[in-house]
Amino acid sequence: MAENDLEARLATISTGPGVYLLKDAHGKVIYVGKAVNLRSRVPSYVRGGDERSQVRFLVEQLADVETLVTANEKEALILENNARSSSTSRATTSGSRTTRATSASR
Repeated sequence: MAENDLEARLATISTGPGVYLLKDAHGKVIYVGKAVNLRSRVPSYVRGGDERSQVRFLVEQLADVETLVTANEKEALILENNARSSSTSRATTSGSRTTRATSASR
C-alpha cells in the first residue's frame, strides 16, 4: 500500500475510543493497542516522532491499519485484551461490543 493511500485513510478514522491493529505487508497483526481518540493516536505511528526502538520497528513493518470503534474506554480495554489473546503479535502495549469497524486496507 502506498504511504499516500494510508495517510488519506488515516484521516477518515473515527475520533471515538477503540482498538487499533497494526499489520505488516502479509496482513499479520504486529501490534494491538487502544486509544481514547483513535484519530489522534493511530496516525502518530505512521508519521513517526516516537524514537523508541520498538516504535521505529513497527513503523518500518507497518503496511495496514484496522480500527475497531467501541462505545467507551472500558469496552476498548476489554476488546484490546481479547485481540491480544487471539493475536500472535510479538509487540503489544499496555470492548466487547464493536459499534463500527473500519480498515485502512479497503
